[in-house]
Amino acid sequence: NLDDKQVAGQGSFELFRREGKPKPSEGDLQWGGHFAESPSLEALYREVPNGPKAGEGRLAFTAEKPAAAKLGSLKPGAYRLSVKARDPWGGESEQSIVLVAVGDASGRVALPLPAVALPEHKQYLVGETARFLVGSDRLTGAFFVEVWSGQNLLERRLVNGGGVRVLSVPVGPDHKGGFTVRWFGARDFAIRHGQVRVEVPWKDRELTLKLAHDKALKPGQKAAWTMSVRDRDGKTVAGEAVLRVFDRSLEYYMKASGAWAGSLYPPRWGSGGAQGSLFQPSTNDIAAEEGWIKRMLEQFHQAIEEPMPPSLRLNHS
Repeated sequence: NLDDKQVAGQGSFELFRREGKPKPSEGDLQWGGHFAESPSLEALYREVPNGPKAGEGRLAFTAEKPAAAKLGSLKPGAYRLSVKARDPWGGESEQSIVLVAVGDASGRVALPLPAVALPEHKQYLVGETARFLVGSDRLTGAFFVEVWSGQNLLERRLVNGGGVRVLSVPVGPDHKGGFTVRWFGARDFAIRHGQVRVEVPWKDRELTLKLAHDKALKPGQKAAWTMSVRDRDGKTVAGEAVLRVFDRSLEYYMKASGAWAGSLYPPRWGSGGAQGSLFQPSTNDIAAEEGWIKRMLEQFHQAIEEPMPPSLRLNHS
C-alpha cells in the first residue's frame, strides 16, 4: 500500500514464451572507451511480443507471507511473467518481468541476445559459486572475460566459440566487498561488451551488539551498563568499544555523524574504463626516401594512378 506495507489479497499470473529476436540499440555498436552496465532483460525484450502461453495460475497472499508462483520445469529460452492482483479498493494492479531459463549449460546458450551480462543472484557469500549469463549471439569468435574487485584484476579468461554462455565464478576471500564481471569481443569492426556487479558482503566482520542500560537516570546517579558482542555465528568476541554520551537536545541543531567503522570494509566497485585502438589510432608518418620500400611504393602508386586522356599542352612555364 502507500505506507509500503504488504497487504492481503488475491491475484493471478500468466507466463508467456518470448520467441522474437531483440534488436540491438545504436549504442551497442559504438565503443566509447568504457564499459557501461548491460541493459535489463525488460529493456532488451521491450519490443518483442508475447509468444505462446507456457503457464498460468492463481495466487493468494497474506499480509505476513508472499505467494509463490509455481512455474514448473521450463524449456531453455526467454519468458515474460505477468502478475495481476486486485487491491482492497476494487482496482487492479499489473506488473511483469522477463526471465530466462538456461539450465546448467556448459556450451553456447540458444538465446538471441545482442549483448548480455546477467547474474543469477545479486548477492553471494564466500564459498558459493556465482553464475552469470554473458556474451552475444552476434559473436562467432573468441571473447574475453575479466573479473575485477575494485581496482584489482582477479581473473582473465578467453572464451572460444562466441555466443551467449553461462560463466561460473567460485567466490573466495578476494571477492569480499563485491566484484565486477565484464566481457568484450569484436566482429565486423563492431565491439560487443557487457558488465555487471554483484555484492559479496563482509559477513565475517559483522557483529551484533547489545547494550543493557537503564531507560531513565536521575541527575548525579551512577550507572553500570553491560555490553555484549557476538559474531555472525553467535559466539562472544573480545574487543574494545567507544561509548558516546551527549545531550539529546543537540540533535535538534545537528544530527550526530554515523559510525565510521563500516568504512573499514567498504564495497569494491569495478573499473569501467578501458582503452582501445580501433577508433583512436595514434600513428606517425615516416617518408621512405630510398631503398626497396621506396621502389615498392612507386610501383604501387603507378599501378593505381588514374590514366589521363590525351590533351594538347598550350602553355608551359
